[in-house]
Amino acid sequence: MTDLHKYEEWLDELDTQLRVDGANIACTLGCGLIVPIKEVSSATDIVFWANSLQECLSKHESYVPIPYLMKRFVTLIKKETGLPVNVNEIVWEVTVGYRRG
Repeated sequence: MTDLHKYEEWLDELDTQLRVDGANIACTLGCGLIVPIKEVSSATDIVFWANSLQECLSKHESYVPIPYLMKRFVTLIKKETGLPVNVNEIVWEVTVGYRRG
């Protein structure tokens, strides 16, 4: 097994800790976060919850690839809500601290 395979295996393990769980997006990393999917109805809501997740991970999980997990989170939300958002744009907004007007 190469280092790349080990890294991909590790990412797969992280994916199990940020997942859809019934009517929620659940993250068991860091301080833990449960996002009720029904409370996400706009891109602004996604940014709010993504900021909450980023803060939680930043404080408690220094070893995880936060940009990867942010993209996974937004992708899961988009898939579950059907909102027509640009995943990369939302991740960028959260990463740079951009605030929607």
